[in-house]
Amino acid sequence: MPKYLSGRVRRTPQDQLTNDRYEFLGLEQAEPNVGNPPNGGSSDIPLGDRYQIISILDDPNGGRYWVPLQGGVAPAGITLFDEGSQVGTASSVTQLDFKGNGIDVIANSYIQGVSAGSIGTITVSPPGNNGSVLFKETGDFDTSSNLVFDKTVGILTVGQGLDVGIGGTTLTVNVGFGSVGIGTTIPHQDLHLQGNLRLTGTIYDFNNDPGTQSNILTRGTTGVEWTSSNAITAGAGGTIFDIQYHSTSGYVDGASNFVWNSVDQRVGIGSTQPEKLLDVFGSARFSELEVTGLSTFVGVSSFNGTIFAGVSTSYNLHEDRVVWVGIGSTLQDSPNLKFNGTGLNVIGVVTTTDLKVSGVSTVGNIQSYTNTIETTSGNLTIGAEGGTIETSSVVSITENLESTTTDTGSLLVDGGVGIDKNLNVGGGLSITGPTYGEGEVVGVAVTLAAAGGITTTGGDFYIGGDLYVNDDLFLDEGNFQKLIVNPGVSTFLGSVQTGTGATVGFGSTAYFGHNTKAIFNDNLEIFSGDDSIIRHTKTDAGNDLSIESDTIVYIGNVELAQTMASFSSGGAVELYDNGTWRFKTTGSGIEVNGTVTDTGANHKGNVVFFGSDGSSEGVKWDKSENELLFLDNVKSIFGTTSDGLEIFHENDNSYIRDSGTGSLLINGSAVQINSANDSVQMISAAEGDSVKLFYNNIERLSTSGAGITVSNQLDTTNLSVSGITTISGALYDKNNSYGAENGYILETRQNDGVQWVSTGDLTVNNANRVGIGSTNISLTSEFEVAGIGTYYMSFVENANPHDGRENEFLYSSTNVVFDALQNRVGIGTTRPHETLEILSANPVIRLNDSDPFGVYSQIDGAGGYLTLTADGGAGSSDSFISFRIDGIADSDEKLRIKSDGEILIPAGGSDRLSMRHTGGGDFAIKNPTAANLSFGTNNEDGELTILNGGNIGIGSTIPTAKFHVTPGGHSGDGAIIFTHNIGEVGSDNNCIEAINADGSSLQPLGYRATEHIFATQDAERLHITSGGQTIVKGTDDQDNFVVDVGHTQFAIHTDDTDGEISLRAQSEGVTTDPKHMTFYTQKDGEVSKERLRITPDGTVNIGGNDSTNPFTYLRFGASQYGAADIRPTNEEHHKVGLAFYTDGTDAPAEGPTPSDINPTEKVRIDGSGHLLPGALTDNQSQDIGSEDKRWNKIYARDINITGEIDITGDVEVEDLLVVGLSTFKDKVNILNNHILHFGATQYDTNGELQISLDQSSDQSTIYSPNKILSLMSGDRVEIEDQIGTNIAVFTKDGSSELYYRGSVGAGSSGSKLETSGLGVTVYGTLDSNNLNIIGVSTFYGDSYHGSNVGIGTSIPTDPVLTTNTSILAVGDIKSNTVTANEFIGDGFGLYSYSSSFDSSVVAGIDTIAKAGWNLYEYTLLFRSNSTNWSQSQKLLVMDNDGLTPEVSTQEYGVMSSNDLIVSLGAQVSGDNIIIQATPLGAVSGIISYKLLRTSLS
Repeated sequence: MPKYLSGRVRRTPQDQLTNDRYEFLGLEQAEPNVGNPPNGGSSDIPLGDRYQIISILDDPNGGRYWVPLQGGVAPAGITLFDEGSQVGTASSVTQLDFKGNGIDVIANSYIQGVSAGSIGTITVSPPGNNGSVLFKETGDFDTSSNLVFDKTVGILTVGQGLDVGIGGTTLTVNVGFGSVGIGTTIPHQDLHLQGNLRLTGTIYDFNNDPGTQSNILTRGTTGVEWTSSNAITAGAGGTIFDIQYHSTSGYVDGASNFVWNSVDQRVGIGSTQPEKLLDVFGSARFSELEVTGLSTFVGVSSFNGTIFAGVSTSYNLHEDRVVWVGIGSTLQDSPNLKFNGTGLNVIGVVTTTDLKVSGVSTVGNIQSYTNTIETTSGNLTIGAEGGTIETSSVVSITENLESTTTDTGSLLVDGGVGIDKNLNVGGGLSITGPTYGEGEVVGVAVTLAAAGGITTTGGDFYIGGDLYVNDDLFLDEGNFQKLIVNPGVSTFLGSVQTGTGATVGFGSTAYFGHNTKAIFNDNLEIFSGDDSIIRHTKTDAGNDLSIESDTIVYIGNVELAQTMASFSSGGAVELYDNGTWRFKTTGSGIEVNGTVTDTGANHKGNVVFFGSDGSSEGVKWDKSENELLFLDNVKSIFGTTSDGLEIFHENDNSYIRDSGTGSLLINGSAVQINSANDSVQMISAAEGDSVKLFYNNIERLSTSGAGITVSNQLDTTNLSVSGITTISGALYDKNNSYGAENGYILETRQNDGVQWVSTGDLTVNNANRVGIGSTNISLTSEFEVAGIGTYYMSFVENANPHDGRENEFLYSSTNVVFDALQNRVGIGTTRPHETLEILSANPVIRLNDSDPFGVYSQIDGAGGYLTLTADGGAGSSDSFISFRIDGIADSDEKLRIKSDGEILIPAGGSDRLSMRHTGGGDFAIKNPTAANLSFGTNNEDGELTILNGGNIGIGSTIPTAKFHVTPGGHSGDGAIIFTHNIGEVGSDNNCIEAINADGSSLQPLGYRATEHIFATQDAERLHITSGGQTIVKGTDDQDNFVVDVGHTQFAIHTDDTDGEISLRAQSEGVTTDPKHMTFYTQKDGEVSKERLRITPDGTVNIGGNDSTNPFTYLRFGASQYGAADIRPTNEEHHKVGLAFYTDGTDAPAEGPTPSDINPTEKVRIDGSGHLLPGALTDNQSQDIGSEDKRWNKIYARDINITGEIDITGDVEVEDLLVVGLSTFKDKVNILNNHILHFGATQYDTNGELQISLDQSSDQSTIYSPNKILSLMSGDRVEIEDQIGTNIAVFTKDGSSELYYRGSVGAGSSGSKLETSGLGVTVYGTLDSNNLNIIGVSTFYGDSYHGSNVGIGTSIPTDPVLTTNTSILAVGDIKSNTVTANEFIGDGFGLYSYSSSFDSSVVAGIDTIAKAGWNLYEYTLLFRSNSTNWSQSQKLLVMDNDGLTPEVSTQEYGVMSSNDLIVSLGAQVSGDNIIIQATPLGAVSGIISYKLLRTSLS
């Protein structure tokens, strides 16, 4: 050790201090004297952690030890911790500021010599009164008198209401309205549920009845109750008359266009007011319509099927002529077109587009039949004026002569042969070129020229001499001993291989085509396609791609002359963006120029995110503590800053806040809010369970399906309960008392609350205020639900002891009620409709005398009758019912009903009226005195008088006869007197005589009376007026006027319901005697004659039986507007026809006179039923329809036309048979599902060629059932769609082209498929379930096989199956992509798989069958979904073929982004080997994996 003149020594370095320096101290190891501290402390203290030296009591070595300085930055400072986590800087806090309502701090002040001021007291106590529940308000603890918990009884009292869920969205208890809301914050009823309701039990109605199966809930008079579904009456849908149907909504509905008018007994379809029995408004379609009798079709009627009718004959047509429809839709024929039943005879020129002949057709020596044309003698010569004979079909020569020279064979051609397409020769091909020269024959070269090249498919191509190529030479493969290309550019389309040691030299530049590769030792590829690529293909370890330079390697953009990346030898690596460097490596790490954006980053150390000032830490990841720290006032925001979720800590408070207008939702099958140390529960909620509130870890309130349950005491300022409330514990009053003893009742103290009081203190001040039931008298209608506004009468229980009146209980019964709103009393009903209403099965009011079982009176209302009963007791016979008015004295009695049934009016005295039953069904009304009995109306006496002597007078108070009717003093009244005996007709002996109003002399009935009315059953039947009009009034639907003579009746029948009147000739019942009805008229100077007769069978004869004029006709009009007749015609053989006449002449402007009316015959139906034109001469004709008024459709079974048919417009024919030649100048429309037959006969309707359209399937069909179907053209046949786009093309050279929806393919004309002499060319993808190829096939481009491919077999059972190995010879297989899960080769295999498993179990990730001595290599990739860690590795697995161990494994090449996720191994299970992955402890959740298995066997 060096010595210094000063005697000082150098301080020993820290790492050289000796361990025994505490025993043997040298000056060089002693601590220096630090001296006194300067004022304010040292100013040059370096940064770093601070320590202080300490000694340990009783340390035998007297050691000194360094410990962290507890004072930190500030001496004597302390370190703060929050739940075990340090807050702020360690050992740096010297002052504490306690805030909040729950913390009080006091401290002694420093008083010198008295108090050191070092003691303070911190008191933590909740604010509020005992039982107050703490909550947070403006960042501090607070309480409220509306939220109090009583731990004694365990009751939580909520003063104003209770909300469960954010804003009460889960449960709301509204104290003010006494209602509970679930899912709503504004409940409108006692319980208001907004949302779905799930009941695992049932619903009990107001009778506490759960109902039975298939019952439905209905609202009854007292509440909701279960009701049988059979008791429900469903209403009808729609409006009146609508037919009911089952609608798409599942309910009964009414059809608005299908009605049944029950009033008129009519059905309407499309019409809501049918005018007929069946009224169809709109189009109607019938699959079959059968009409019996005459029917008239108004408007257009369309018949698509066959109409069966009688024979129709046209007289203007001629026999044997062909008939057609001419101008004006008339049927015409011509002598130039005849048909004799077997053949068609045409005079004149026949022009046809297509001629089809069934049978043999002979022209000269040439005859044709079926598909054959031959000569009857000589050869067949075919010539063409244009010099060329063309056919679009294949020419087949069936003669099979061999050709040995140019003059032998089945086809001899003197001239040259030109063939556009391929030439296929089944036998040998001999080509002898032409010769020239004299003496020495010199051969001329044969030229083979093909744009597509010359292809040999059966073997090699031998060239005896040199090969001269004027243009490019293309070889799939060439093997040259020496290849010299000079001069110029040569292009090699395929691979060019050079032997080992060979040299490739380029004169100047080597050009490689698109995607043509330069390959070096199979490891390095250089090529250019759309991109330029340098690729190192070998993946073995130690085989790398190295780009080397002694200085700098640049990667740049040639076009922009910009550097993209630079790699300096021994320097930095720089990456650029648009010429500006963005990433650079340095000696200590990396530098980034700009913003870092990544899709995922892994950081293995601490990470700090600084605030906006760039220096203050905001968020910090502390790896050592495994914590992500958000410092004060640093927010974690989910969403946006204005409308998102914020989580942060500010000062002493922690916040979870939704800053927007939405809700803060906490979702989970179970949610709990606990204390900071997780030891005390505060709120608990679980799905399908209750929500619970706790106090000091004790449950105080929970929700249930019925409401809420409060454990222990419920303290509340205001409790409003609507409905039934069950209190299982004590109920405390305002004095916190629950009653001194049993039997106490609650007494209201108005605003002072309620208290328990003794029943002895109960008083009733007003009986009107005592009631049990509802006091809500908001009833506005007496038909509303009973009970509202009704007080039930209260009674003392009958079981109360009679000798003591203490503790009496009041009971009520719904049998006696008082309606306070209506001021009504009900007995037996809760809804009285009158001042007093008694409702029972036998409503009786009984009034008893002192003897309750003897004398009584009662009022009985049973059965809807009112019965008054008076019973004088046993043995009494003088009981009576008395009615008195204006008093109770005997003189006030006005009516008495005695026990024997006699009614006395008035009851007292002898001057009274007596009515009684005299027995035997007789009744008596008598006046006991000798006075008369008078009846009157309108306050008049004497309108009906019975005199003491028995005379009855009507209108007379002194009748002079037994029945006397007089005017009674009313002017104008008539009178009738019934006199004594019925005698002969005469003025004195009439049974009925009339007296005039002035009382003048008697006259016979009707002699001079103003009118007479006869009635039966109080209804007028016959009325004869003063003017002589006779009116007969009958009843609906009957014969109301009948003239009956013998067995013949003439009846007038009226039916008011249908508005119908009918005249009837009939007998009273069914008779064999027929009845006619005839009408006669009489001319001047003649007797009357029959003009009209209706026979018994309903025939109407006009003219009747007048033999002089048997053909009287029916005329319409006969006025200034002309006339039209229907006249019978007299034909030969006594046939009668019917002719129709119209007036077709022009009448004068002032109108025709009778002499101008001269209708002429226009249409006739003869006696045979033929429809004929009117009376025409031979040269005249009659049109059917007109130029502007045409028949729409003509339906007929057979139409025979002789002559020409010229039709303008459409003709619709059900079955059209054309025998011979017909020309259709315009369209021929064949209806849907109808067939156009060619070659059919009248008796064989199925033609050899059929064309049809089925619109239901949108399918058109051309069908030849027995013959070959040929489409022929001299040039080409094209099949196009409706817009002219090609679908298929067939050319005369034999080729075919197929297209797809007009899209352009790669063919010469845009086709997808073309045929040629070699075969078929497909442009695009060939998608086939079964492709059978015989011979050599070449696939250009990509080939996709969606199913099995067979080579040498047509039924492949595997993805690729060959049955003959010589068929498939594969050298190299090259592909950009081969997609397969498994590939099996000769002794090796490849297999890939991916899946996932839970990290809580050991997973089997692959299973392989034990198959002997095999080796498996796995390449595996794992990823933890929870941590996003990755792990990749290799695994060798060897099947030891029965040795021990049975399987061996080895892991290697293990890499991971963080800690390892799994470890791998294998075990044997039966005949299988299971590859297992064991999760390691650092991960949780799901682990995903991918594997590639290589097997060697």
